[in-house]
Amino acid sequence: GDSRTVDTKLALGASVPSNVEFIARGSQGLSWFKSTGYRQLLRLVASRPRSEKKAVIINLGVNDLNNSSAYVTYMKKVAVKIEVIKWKTRYRNYNELAKKYNCKMYYLSVNPVNSAMVKNAGAIYRTEAQVAAFNKVIYRKLCSGKNKSFTYINSCTNLQMKGWISNRHGAGIYDGLHYSNATYLRIFDYCMRYLNR
Repeated sequence: GDSRTVDTKLALGASVPSNVEFIARGSQGLSWFKSTGYRQLLRLVASRPRSEKKAVIINLGVNDLNNSSAYVTYMKKVAVKIEVIKWKTRYRNYNELAKKYNCKMYYLSVNPVNSAMVKNAGAIYRTEAQVAAFNKVIYRKLCSGKNKSFTYINSCTNLQMKGWISNRHGAGIYDGLHYSNATYLRIFDYCMRYLNR
């Protein structure tokens, strides 16, 4: 993930579950995932026991809201061809990865922004409409239909219905993009409850 994922880990602090790992870097998007995040993910998945059920949640997009088509193209490749670096195998079919590593792929919706706050903070402008459009493309082209590549976790709608706070770590940073610790914990809890269904 991006800074929102980094901040979720920070909000959890010492209570990060022992079976949860975070691969994330602030202000990043698809180019970082291609060059760095993906390789880290593969090493981590390959290092875990086969008998252990694994869930991979992708939480990227808020820094690339106008790039949804590139996400769809690349993420489909991720779901179809997984390069297993540890074994120096060129490519593995995703179904083989699922069988060999007991792994299931999820895509977390890009969560809400407040465009007025973003503009006021002088950050790169992002709008509610851009978030909705990005999520629509991700859901329709990656997470629906019988041949879907990912399972969609729609925490965006949940936050829009139940409310969220932009106050990064309670430090008075109201940028309309980053959340309070309580909001990050709610997102994490929503994901964990979704995985445990």
